[in-house]
Amino acid sequence: MNSLIASYAKSKDLIYVDYYSAMVDESKGLRADLGSDDVHPNQRGYGVMEPLILKAIEKAISSRPNLPDPLETGWKGQKVCDLLKEDDNKRILKCTFPPGVGHEKHYHSPHFGFALKGGTFKITDEKGITKEVVVKDGTSWSKDEISVHNVQNVGNTTSVYLIFETKQ
Repeated sequence: MNSLIASYAKSKDLIYVDYYSAMVDESKGLRADLGSDDVHPNQRGYGVMEPLILKAIEKAISSRPNLPDPLETGWKGQKVCDLLKEDDNKRILKCTFPPGVGHEKHYHSPHFGFALKGGTFKITDEKGITKEVVVKDGTSWSKDEISVHNVQNVGNTTSVYLIFETKQ
């Protein structure tokens, strides 16, 4: 079972913490010195777990770009996104870009986007590659991983987008 969970985490580029291998005895039970009931760790067991989880937390923190998210950033000091809804699992943003207005460099958590009103944008990705794209009304897209970009509306009409982000 442990290898299946590890394999799944790897396939989804998720952080996996393997307590089992560090705490199991030769009969595949919790080592006697790490717990008293074969299931729950004692203080010493938690001592084995602590560096493993701290390493995973450090990895998670370092994998998040040192950039603002779309709600935190805007364009030349002005907000472009409004928070429509937020709970423990997701948040929904409405982002409005009049002609000439953009979104300074920021990151997105995994998300689904929908163009209520499309437009023409100049988009620069995290590698510095810039392209111009025309987004039609009703266009949707999704990203399964964190992404980084900055955008600017280079068209003549105001564009409006809904962004549905999952929380990590």
